[in-house]
Amino acid sequence: MAGLEQIKQQILELLQGRDALKDIRFLPAWSSAPQGPVRALTAALATGPVGFTPAALGCAEGRAELTLTVWIYAPKAFGGSACVGAFSRIGDALLFGENGLCLQTLSCGRVEYSTSARAYLLEGKIGLTALAEGDAEWS
Repeated sequence: MAGLEQIKQQILELLQGRDALKDIRFLPAWSSAPQGPVRALTAALATGPVGFTPAALGCAEGRAELTLTVWIYAPKAFGGSACVGAFSRIGDALLFGENGLCLQTLSCGRVEYSTSARAYLLEGKIGLTALAEGDAEWS
């Protein structure tokens, strides 16, 4: 069982450890879009709304539901399709993980060109569930 920080760390380690994702640099979300040209395929991650459902009344164990927002930047030379391919591979990696981590939903918008980052950008949302402890920190 884990709290939010452990689940976030587990997600990051899972993504960084997959051979199929070695070409993607994973970072915490930026407070604003990166300035200057993005030189490598990059995924900025942030966790959004998090909820906890106990397994039973009075039980400290249960299921955490969270939304992972992913901003994928691809250098101009890679083209916009690199963002779509990276998002697909990230989704595949999150299908089933340790600690009951399981992909529930997957959605994304259109690929756009970011003039500030001088790169293509795709924003996606990934809904996940994981086994968790109810007395852990959930904010």
